Amino acid sequence: MALHWDIGKCERPEELYVFEMEWNGSDYRFPESTSHELRNSHRITQRMTFTLSNISMGSITEKNKKEVLRRIKLMESAFPNDRHQLWVNGQWERVSTDMAMVERRVGLSTNTAHKTKAQFAEALDYMGGITTS
Repeated sequence: MALHWDIGKCERPEELYVFEMEWNGSDYRFPESTSHELRNSHRITQRMTFTLSNISMGSITEKNKKEVLRRIKLMESAFPNDRHQLWVNGQWERVSTDMAMVERRVGLSTNTAHKTKAQFAEALDYMGGITTS
């Protein structure tokens, strides 16, 4: 199933994603004029979109943002290399998700099926006992 996503309900979506990527013959790249801040914001939005699928949450809302972050933190604890790769102070750094990143993307939605806390915990147990507490 294809992953569909939308940031149209986010505040200032133009600050979250670069829609005008350039094709260089084999891959897409950022336009030269794109700031590092916008590039990092794009990378965060892109990772969070796929992460919503991994944590079985279809969207980020004001109501569920704490649960979204809790589930992301569980996954980052289990898979430490699966974090945001951002350009910080002239070098690449792995950065953990924080509440500011989640809050900035309230309104992000995907076609991912939602699982309750109990269903998510059961799925983690099936995956090998990732602890949910």
